[in-house]
Amino acid sequence: MISTKKIIRILLFVFLPFIFVALPFDLPLHQKITLALIIMSLILWVTEAIPLYATGLLILIVEVALLSPVLKQSVPDFDRSIFYSSFFSDTIALFMGGMLLAEAIGKFHIDQWLLSKVMKSAGTGSARVLMMLLLTVAVLSMWISNTAATALGLILVQSLRNKIPDPIHLFPFYLGIPFAANLGGMATPVGTPPNAIAMAILQKQNINITFAGWMAYMLPLTLIVLFALWRILLWRYKLPENIETGKTENLFKWDKSVRVILIVFFITIFLWLTSPLHGLPDGLIALLPALVFLALGILDTSDFRSINWDVLFLVGGGMALSAALGVTGTGALVASFLKFPGMPVILTTLIFAIAGVLLSNSMSNTATANLILPIVAIAFAGDNIFPMLIVTMAVSSAMSLPISTPPNALAYSSGSIPLKEMIISGSMTTAVALLTAFIPGYIWIPFLAKFI
Repeated sequence: MISTKKIIRILLFVFLPFIFVALPFDLPLHQKITLALIIMSLILWVTEAIPLYATGLLILIVEVALLSPVLKQSVPDFDRSIFYSSFFSDTIALFMGGMLLAEAIGKFHIDQWLLSKVMKSAGTGSARVLMMLLLTVAVLSMWISNTAATALGLILVQSLRNKIPDPIHLFPFYLGIPFAANLGGMATPVGTPPNAIAMAILQKQNINITFAGWMAYMLPLTLIVLFALWRILLWRYKLPENIETGKTENLFKWDKSVRVILIVFFITIFLWLTSPLHGLPDGLIALLPALVFLALGILDTSDFRSINWDVLFLVGGGMALSAALGVTGTGALVASFLKFPGMPVILTTLIFAIAGVLLSNSMSNTATANLILPIVAIAFAGDNIFPMLIVTMAVSSAMSLPISTPPNALAYSSGSIPLKEMIISGSMTTAVALLTAFIPGYIWIPFLAKFI
């Protein structure tokens, strides 16, 4: 039901920031409009007065209707298609193709089959069972949605309830599953939207990180944090020595469709990992399995409609905002206030990373990435591989609250985790992720950048 109060609230959030345009600041009009657009986006993304993806569309409307005419006067060769193209760039194609690949894997229960096979091989040692569960959920979340990976893990934990009578002994499982899903998504470009946003921004600065390159940077760091998560959970919650994992319902069946999906999946991974050799863009590669699955009827129209189009519009809006920051010079203006002269890169990066964690704990990590990563890219122009990857990792590792990520919310909704336990364990995991980013990452990322 639409209420007058809600309409007034939305109108205030949308139009009040543009009062900034009328203020007597010594700035070009196009920069005033862009700053107002940033403020409006921040307010709407934090409050969720309108859906997050709707804010993405609103950004495009403001840019085309208000910003483009002003830019056209000062930059004669300006083309507003720079804003439209943000909604179907190589990054969007990569993410959309990844979603359709994940849709096929989920539709035929391949992910469920993999999880049940891995858990069957884990044995009965409780520490080993927990480790295998965390690792499997993390690997799944590299390729399918973090929320879907969490849901599968929670189904398996349900089968442990009768095997573990003390509910405290279930805490590491209910906490570890969403945390592992959050961490696993950091390892691949299609794992979580902030990764795709970072790649797109770097690409605009002529820094092209391939699919294989991203994994080379991030997978080792992800595994370090995942191992630390396992140790944190074992330290905080004493598990019984042995656990019977039991059996879960498995809807998986081998057929021609499954064989095609697996063959296409491995071919796609191979093409992503070898893109420096053949030169095909990652986004184009991602569309190939989508085309095969749709053409052969493995995925139908309802499957195509069911992917997270809202995420694509949210990422597209963020890319359009990033384009505005660049073309108007507003990003450099904001960065000049946030980058402290003489401060080492690692300390400035730490400030941005902490800001990313704080924002991402209270709003969507995709929205946070849309706001903070374009500014990071400009603040560290020419020296931004390390800062961009570290801040991206920080944004994705914020997991202290149920609202921090969808996997957290899903696990908390089970009613099996006290809020206090999620805050403590989530904050510890986030702290370890930041330490991993800044200690091993400070050595690993610049070293690897010499060869990639």
